[in-house]
Amino acid sequence: MAFAKSIRQRLDAARRSLSDGEDPRAGMAAALLLLFAAGTILALAALPLSDGLSGREKLAELVICDLAAAACLLIAISWRRLSLLAFQLLLVLGTVVISAGTYFASSGPTDTEVFYIWVALYAAYFFTRRQAFFQVAVVGLCYAAVLVLGRNSGEGVARWLITMGSVVVTALLFGYIKELLDRRLAEKERSERELEESLSLQRATLESTADGILVVDRSGRMVSFNQRFKEMWRIPQEVLECDDQERRLVFVSDQLAEPESFVQRVGELNRRPEEESHDMLYFKDGRAVERYSRPQRGVDGEIHGRVWSFRDVTERERIQERLRYLADHDPLTGLLNRRRFQEELVDRVAQASRYRGGGAVLLLDIDNLKYINDSLGHHAGDAVIRSVADLLRDQLRETDVLARLGGDELAVLLPHADAEQARQVAEKLVETVRDHRAPFKGGHLRVTTSAGVAVISHPRTQTAEELMVEADIAVYDAKAAGRDRFRIHGPATARRPEVEPLAG
Repeated sequence: MAFAKSIRQRLDAARRSLSDGEDPRAGMAAALLLLFAAGTILALAALPLSDGLSGREKLAELVICDLAAAACLLIAISWRRLSLLAFQLLLVLGTVVISAGTYFASSGPTDTEVFYIWVALYAAYFFTRRQAFFQVAVVGLCYAAVLVLGRNSGEGVARWLITMGSVVVTALLFGYIKELLDRRLAEKERSERELEESLSLQRATLESTADGILVVDRSGRMVSFNQRFKEMWRIPQEVLECDDQERRLVFVSDQLAEPESFVQRVGELNRRPEEESHDMLYFKDGRAVERYSRPQRGVDGEIHGRVWSFRDVTERERIQERLRYLADHDPLTGLLNRRRFQEELVDRVAQASRYRGGGAVLLLDIDNLKYINDSLGHHAGDAVIRSVADLLRDQLRETDVLARLGGDELAVLLPHADAEQARQVAEKLVETVRDHRAPFKGGHLRVTTSAGVAVISHPRTQTAEELMVEADIAVYDAKAAGRDRFRIHGPATARRPEVEPLAG
């Protein structure tokens, strides 16, 4: 019982080994085992039906079956230790078994020689051409011996030619088919290897880029992405692996400053798959990401999905924002500069001309700034300019435009203001500066300012340049009258005596 159990265990292990396909001899052993087992079963099944066999011949058939069964057991148990030569010898043994069975099956040769084709098929598939030719030669010799020893009634040569012709043709045809299959398999493996290398290169390229890459199919499902995309959007693994697209979309959009526009744009592109897109995304944490997408087309020209790329441009946006700020602002005071003020004034004049609206320009010169620079140094002058700029900024509305034109000259644009409103603002600003003391080195400096006002008039509306000239003339008049006061240029000056110099 123990021996039988051991044999059964080894047979089970052999069966598992034959099915794993890891050892190249596994297929050879499995096929040879099948041939021996099938031949044995067929011979045993046919033996009771062979009434013409004598007791001696049936005994010989049983011996042959036992020999084939022993070969099966040897292959199943020891196939890992069998060399290629051993498989060739086992196939020779199979040829001998078939020949013996053919001889003892009856008083003369019978149709059992058809089993020779099994030998030809096996040799053509597993062996080289030379080895297959050797196996076919062994078949020819064995079958010739069967025909010579048996009683064939003079048909031996014809039967040999027909049988061996069939065996040779089978071997040649199957060998050709095998070579064709091997060639196609090699081409397939080469194509798969090249494809894998190409995909590996593409994956390496995607992983090496600083952009986040996402590929989706036609329905919007995620197909692939690189590690940078995952890091950029900070998406947990469980969200990436889930099949709920809505959950991923909500997770992503919740990170954005404007989630509604993001979701709306994704929906538009899903409805128009042929469209490309390029826009900016702003995150709640302050990051800025440039988003670009284009349709993914196959070799047939059909759109099969979309490729998204995301580039973090936060630092670039900060630099550009800083450059825009520097281009529009005065570095000393942080106010708008002359160029930006001129643009605002041109726009205001155009609006006033089209809709007959109002507006006024105030120019303010800090009095005696040159004396401060010469006596106390430019640091004192810069401190006075900054202090006055901060003071005026606090006195004006958010809709008013305050700028430094250069040196000691400041400017204010009052949109929609008429002459009376402009006069009131000018008066308040001159008084506020007069009452102000600019801090410097632990002390305070008393400063005053001279202001000139130019008001947009109708029916003829001045140009921006004309308004600046009129305000500059009014400033000159205020300085000529003794400084620390304001003047209004134009018809308003004649109508309003209260714009005379203020006391102080």
